[in-house]
Amino acid sequence: MQVVGKFNGISEELKRAIPPLEPGQSVTFEMLTGVKNNDPDEKERQRNPLLYPKANIPTRDRIKDPYLAKQGKDAWVDVVVADWWDGEKPGKERFFMPGVSDGLGGFQFTGRFALVGGNQKDEELYEYLMISNYNRDSVLGEARDASKAPLFGVVNQRKSSQKALQGFEILKEAIGIISKMKPAEARKIGAALNWNEFTDDEVILAEVANFARSKPDEFLKVYTDPSKDIKSAVRQGLDNEIISFDMATGKVSIGSQEITTISKQDRGNVTDALTQFIQTSKNGKEVLANIEKQLNELAKA
Repeated sequence: MQVVGKFNGISEELKRAIPPLEPGQSVTFEMLTGVKNNDPDEKERQRNPLLYPKANIPTRDRIKDPYLAKQGKDAWVDVVVADWWDGEKPGKERFFMPGVSDGLGGFQFTGRFALVGGNQKDEELYEYLMISNYNRDSVLGEARDASKAPLFGVVNQRKSSQKALQGFEILKEAIGIISKMKPAEARKIGAALNWNEFTDDEVILAEVANFARSKPDEFLKVYTDPSKDIKSAVRQGLDNEIISFDMATGKVSIGSQEITTISKQDRGNVTDALTQFIQTSKNGKEVLANIEKQLNELAKA
């Protein structure tokens, strides 16, 4: 940044703290202004879970230079990126709105923008952004003014790449499992997820496959859940009326025998509540065995 009068006069130590931007090197930033996409189309929500409204980043700030503070000097420095100067004052502060100012105005902004070394305007803006209070990852460190909400941060490319590779491996594992899955196992997954019973084998397999592809993390969590078989038996027991549940009283019965009462706060998910009961009650194993016996008899009928 050009030092003009009282503007941009940061310490040499702070300048050196800014990672150098080599010619041709690209540094990516991400906006922190995203809002949840509430589009009624689920596919659109999956494609763009966050939407980024137009928001400009101020190109003028007042920062506290930690190195000047250590030297006992006035640590407060006005920093600005100006299009032109009027003597020792900025004639016009540069306007910067990611997604518009960087030439992406005709496209849907995905929340990220990049600055490239070797481009004077990019380099000047980069230096400013790296010391700005509006940067979550500002090199000011603890000297960053916490009263100013961060608008953006630096994307850790290595971390992002590792996350992407990890996500791919998770998806590959999920797809590998569903490619070999039998209808009976798919039904257990559906029941553990508290889905309504699907009678057609192809339908339940398709539903579980779609779930695994769209939410592989959740799929693997359910698939490896040690209580999956119990949840499945409970859900199927409810669907086949082996287990009866009275929403008003919370009473749960098998045949004429009342086995437990579910509290009001747990009646929203009867499957989980009964699974917890079976796992913790003294006669839980007997209750589960009874449910499974009747389910086997129904399957043979």
